[in-house]
Amino acid sequence: AWLPVSTTHNTLSWTATPNNSVAPRSATLTIGDKTFTLTQSGATGSVALSPTSAAAPAAGASGSITVTPTPSDFTTWTVSGNPAWLTVSTTNNTISWTANPTNSVVPRSATLTIGDKTFTLTQAGAAGTVTLSPTAATAPAAGASGSITVTPTPTDFTTWTVTGAPT
Repeated sequence: AWLPVSTTHNTLSWTATPNNSVAPRSATLTIGDKTFTLTQSGATGSVALSPTSAAAPAAGASGSITVTPTPSDFTTWTVSGNPAWLTVSTTNNTISWTANPTNSVVPRSATLTIGDKTFTLTQAGAAGTVTLSPTAATAPAAGASGSITVTPTPTDFTTWTVTGAPT
């Protein structure tokens, strides 16, 4: 019984034991020809996450998060905060995520709010590379000039450098 009662002379004492459910509960006592109703609120739901963070390579990755709700009947937790590059789905107490490949050298991150906790996913930026056009040239003994078109991939790769030019 979650509501034990006792009487002493003209006093009825009651003690509501802790409610280990998110559902409120109530009891109506009949005392003589009158009723007394006690309503007890439900417990506040909380979750534990495992893991609480993850890292994905630039090429993309998938993973999962186990959600452990407390109390166990706390089933109304939600997931929010996922950006367009992160697909999230929920089945029972497991959240599956897929990070799409990135087309930027800049790392990115997302913080998901899951119930009352957060999960952080960081994704590495893509490795930068360049394409040269032309890839070789010849110059006559009298000297010459020319140019090379540098096409970076991804397009935000702007930190390429030139080395090996004789001084």
